[in-house]
Amino acid sequence: MSRGFEWPEADEQQPQGQWQKRKSEPQRGEVEAPPSLVVPANRVYVPHEEHQRPEDLIIFSATQPAQAAAYPHLENHSFDQFHGKFFTLFYRIMTVHVTGQGLLEIVYHIITRKCAIIREWHRDLYDPPRRGIPVIESVTISPAGDAPHDER
Repeated sequence: MSRGFEWPEADEQQPQGQWQKRKSEPQRGEVEAPPSLVVPANRVYVPHEEHQRPEDLIIFSATQPAQAAAYPHLENHSFDQFHGKFFTLFYRIMTVHVTGQGLLEIVYHIITRKCAIIREWHRDLYDPPRRGIPVIESVTISPAGDAPHDER
C-alpha cells in the first residue's frame, strides 16, 4: 500500500463523499465513445454538414480513406449547374469528383466555404435516403490532373 494514501479506520468519522467514488465520473470501461462522423447509430444518411468557416472539408467515401482537404488548397471547382449531378474539386495534390442527385446545394456550401463534411451514400452504411435531400452516389479521389470525365 502506498504511504501517501491510507484508508480511514472503521471508527473514524470521515465525510462519506470524500471516500466514495462520484457517480458523475465515468468508471473505467464505462467511457462512451464519441458518435461516428461517418455512420450514425440510427443509419440516417446526412449528405453534408455545414459549419461557419471550417478550415477543412472532410470527405467520407465508402470505399476509399477519408480525406481532410484544406480549403486554402482548393484551387478550382467545376459543377453541373443545370442538373446538379456532379461536381469536381481541384486541389494541388488531388482531384475529387463527386456524382449524385441534387448536388447544387452542396456545391453552394462548398463555394461559400461553409461545408465541413460530405458523405458518400452506401447501402451497407446507411438506410435509403429520404426524398428531397441531396444524395452523393460516388466519390472518386485521384492524383491531381487525373480527373474522371462525366459521361452523359
